[in-house]
Amino acid sequence: MRRFNISAIETTLFDKKSVATPGDLSFLINHLRELPEDARKFVIWASFFGPTFKVAEVALLMDWDDSGSSGSGTEEEHEDMWNVSKAVHNLREKENGSTTRRSIRGLQTAIAEGWLIQRARDMCSFSHDRYRQAAQAEAESQPQETIAKMSFRVSGGACRCLGEGRSA
Repeated sequence: MRRFNISAIETTLFDKKSVATPGDLSFLINHLRELPEDARKFVIWASFFGPTFKVAEVALLMDWDDSGSSGSGTEEEHEDMWNVSKAVHNLREKENGSTTRRSIRGLQTAIAEGWLIQRARDMCSFSHDRYRQAAQAEAESQPQETIAKMSFRVSGGACRCLGEGRSA
């Protein structure tokens, strides 16, 4: 039988004064960091699109990012990553050979972990605004170059290329 000194435990807990403040996202950020890499990346990419987003748009950008993340490409390949239409075209060619995309695994895990909720066949949203805020805070902690590339890809019209690629 174990014996515990309740008064010593209470004193220790009260001394720490670990009162959660409403603006403190550290618990959620730590929880986000504990997710598998695919889910964490999907949630961070989704935070760039707002509280509700199209799954295909986030998946496209995440898979596009993964297709160029090796870092061992030539100068021309590096420049192609900034060319939205060429990158989408290259991604579509690579997609034909793969059976499971990391973005879809990340989406499924994020939904299972409660970070995201499916709203329609092709739409999702964050299950709570605090989850989105934690994802945004984690995105902001990335290196400036990474944030710039992610923002460029989101605002640069990569998502509009989805429709163009299907008509070709």
